[in-house]
Amino acid sequence: MHARPGLPISAPQDFAARPEPCKFNTGPTNRGYNVLSMQSARCALILTCLLLLHGCASIPSAGIDGPDKDKLPANGGLVAVQVVTNSAHLTDVLVNWTEVIVVKEGSVGKNGEPELFSLPALDDGLTSTRVFVGVLAPGRYRFGGLFSYARSDDRTYMLSAGAPRTVGTFDVQTDRLTNLGTVLFQPFHPDPLANTAVLAPTETPYAMSRIDDSQSLAEFVAAKYPKQFERTKAVEALGWLADKETDARSHLAKAIHGFAFMEKPRYVSKEEILYTARLGSLYRRSASGQWTIGHLPTNLALISATKLSDGSYVAGGERGTVWHADSFDAPWQPAALPYAGQSTAWLGEADGKLFAIGMDNGKARLYQRSADWTWAPVGEYGTKVKEGTRELAYDYDLAPRVVIRGKELLVYDDHSRYRFDAGTAKLSKIDDQGSFLVQQQPNGIVVSNADSFWFGGVGAPQISRDGGMTWEPYHRLGKWGGALYVFADGTPMAIDSDIGFGWKGWEKEAHPSVLISSDKGKTQRAIGQVAFGCNRIEGQISTDELLYLYCFDGSLLKSTDRGRSWVPEYSRAVRADRLPAEFLGPKAKK
Repeated sequence: MHARPGLPISAPQDFAARPEPCKFNTGPTNRGYNVLSMQSARCALILTCLLLLHGCASIPSAGIDGPDKDKLPANGGLVAVQVVTNSAHLTDVLVNWTEVIVVKEGSVGKNGEPELFSLPALDDGLTSTRVFVGVLAPGRYRFGGLFSYARSDDRTYMLSAGAPRTVGTFDVQTDRLTNLGTVLFQPFHPDPLANTAVLAPTETPYAMSRIDDSQSLAEFVAAKYPKQFERTKAVEALGWLADKETDARSHLAKAIHGFAFMEKPRYVSKEEILYTARLGSLYRRSASGQWTIGHLPTNLALISATKLSDGSYVAGGERGTVWHADSFDAPWQPAALPYAGQSTAWLGEADGKLFAIGMDNGKARLYQRSADWTWAPVGEYGTKVKEGTRELAYDYDLAPRVVIRGKELLVYDDHSRYRFDAGTAKLSKIDDQGSFLVQQQPNGIVVSNADSFWFGGVGAPQISRDGGMTWEPYHRLGKWGGALYVFADGTPMAIDSDIGFGWKGWEKEAHPSVLISSDKGKTQRAIGQVAFGCNRIEGQISTDELLYLYCFDGSLLKSTDRGRSWVPEYSRAVRADRLPAEFLGPKAKK
């Protein structure tokens, strides 16, 4: 695991320790847009206790399947909201938010403090977006903040971010759905080496706002909780209460939308590459080196895209979404997969036909597109699911790994390998050879890591020159065996790990080395250095003449001299100085 800058995180604690009750501070709150920094927002939400498995014992869960489900109000209304975090991770350990905290206006609990409720996170068909659904008693509420909790072995980690009042208030009524659409969380990453210790506490300024749009969560709620939704579907859904901040919120959302976080690349040709991103965004690099961004009509994350042989484009992502357009700048039309409880995790052509892979918890389904843009299932296979994570966009162990060989698709699971014949539309299992990090390079070489129980699940690298049918073993490069790029002449290159272990414990490496080998990794030497956090070789889009590195903040570096030197290629990293000054607090302005 690589250290990444994040928000304040509690020091790891023994899970056996008895937690003190959570305290939720609703003291003086800030109303202006100059207070969206970490320090000011913390005044709105301070969760200082360790959590039990189901969250803070003093904040009841409004979750329909939650630990307090027997205490849900009989006359309650449904509340749904989705949260988009425009960043790779919250911290090293905490990938995403697990709870939304709401405050009931004008109501106090037994201890005299405001009444709080927790809406738990759901993740069906989602990768980075989170949807939160609960049942609340009739009344008026405000968005209090976000909370994240995780337990690893015997250690507990927690993280909180308070919401300024400008996020908004809403009403709940009996047997009605309150649809709150999208709340946007934007951290501003500090200098990643400001604190050199791995997993050390850090502070990060952030902005939080809502996107005033028509993003409906009714379909999500209906699929997940049909009985509860049945009571609300005949009545128009409620939403946020009107206020005077609409224009300012729209200004902030539009500014952040222009810096949607880049995630997954797709090679089109030497003249063009694509990058999927958060908030329904798609980036395109042309032959001239110019980057443009397309905004699809959704706030869901895109995680797959390609350009078809007829020159049109297709992109897919969360909730089974698929969109297509005649050109990159043309209007995008929907063509969703049949089942919204999965993510469109891969799109590609073989034998002149378009295929998609939809993935959910433990299942992958292969679909073929028909002429009218409907999708027919042509096969499925099981996937191994690691406990506690379903983030397909982050976890390469769960992401689909497909090699295109003419009319064939070779599909790699983490414990099996499958062949799909596009001509006969048959999916068959080849063997039990699992592979990780499979990347088909533009130079024709396929690079992967074999399944290994002893090395964190990832074994030594191997390469194939026949589309993944046969493999040639290589040795790991670097301390922990970074992902390889293999030049056409067989020379492997890797970026050494940006963390190391010394007498002080785990520490960050400020300038990890670029390593190459002339004997398949048996010996290695350094030929250059890169900055901390820029160590993911984008083998899917790199060529021997133009290499790309991906950095933790979503920016790209490039090299035109086979890795010896690196320069910035493109950055959509959100810095405070890229957003309107009226939205930034003192910490963010520094």
